[in-house]
Amino acid sequence: MNICYVNRAVATIYEKTDTVMTKTYKADGDKPEQTLTVSAISDEGLYGMPLLILEECGDWYKVRTHYSYEGYIAKADVIFKEEIGQQMVVDCQYVDVLSVPKVQGVPFISLTKGCLVEVTEEITGGYRKVILLDGRVGYMPEKYLARKLFPTDAFCAEGTAADDMVFKAYLQNLLDTYYKGSEETFRNAVCATALTYMGTQYRWGGKSPLGIDCSGTTSMSYMLNGVLTYRDAKVVEGYPVREIPRDAMRKGDLLYFAGHIALYLGDGLYIHSTARTGSNGLDINSLNPEDTNYRKDLDEGLLKVGTIFW
Repeated sequence: MNICYVNRAVATIYEKTDTVMTKTYKADGDKPEQTLTVSAISDEGLYGMPLLILEECGDWYKVRTHYSYEGYIAKADVIFKEEIGQQMVVDCQYVDVLSVPKVQGVPFISLTKGCLVEVTEEITGGYRKVILLDGRVGYMPEKYLARKLFPTDAFCAEGTAADDMVFKAYLQNLLDTYYKGSEETFRNAVCATALTYMGTQYRWGGKSPLGIDCSGTTSMSYMLNGVLTYRDAKVVEGYPVREIPRDAMRKGDLLYFAGHIALYLGDGLYIHSTARTGSNGLDINSLNPEDTNYRKDLDEGLLKVGTIFW
């Protein structure tokens, strides 16, 4: 397979090779329809993540991510490397990779939460020695690195759950290995991860602390805990999420609206990234009409509830 790696902290993946497109929006009340030039952003690639090249298109590559999402990325944003050793995940909002294991080191690159970096076993004064994609050796605070729980070595177009039995076995092994065999512990971890993005601005197609959208929030919350879900706000066959009744929702399950998705926190609360006027970022709202953060439009517009559990 022809694989490249994202060589920027955050690199845009577009729907097409044009970075913008024109789109006609429906009339709002008595206002006429509007044709606007808008972003064609589809997704973002984070540093160190592999991409399968499907096609070369001038200054662009058509690529597929390890979670089976397709789009176009600029050639300048990727790098080729024959072999990469053990990778760990950046587990803080933003961190520098330094030239020496001291605060006085020169920053080589600044990475966001979710980026992948090749690590060595060498730790000096709380700094782990790492190897950047361009071969430079740098150092990062060990406390800002976490174990990579999700697979990046498969580029199956049908997602990670093309076979239900295979996914069930994978999930059980994940729970047994990292979550003490507890579904509840996993659910709590997914919710805790989503909460770490609080304060992040809304960004269409975003998936980092620099800016994140609704499906970026939910997919990253699951990915960082070992499960690859579909990148957009819908239930797609071949991915782990299956629909369940509304009254069966539990902490960590997914709430689907028209073009929007949220993560259920329990006790009637859910977290989501929204561009709604007055928010423009991560919000916690309620399904309980008696709560001050209740949103009637979303309560009444809830279309599906999804879970990865059987």
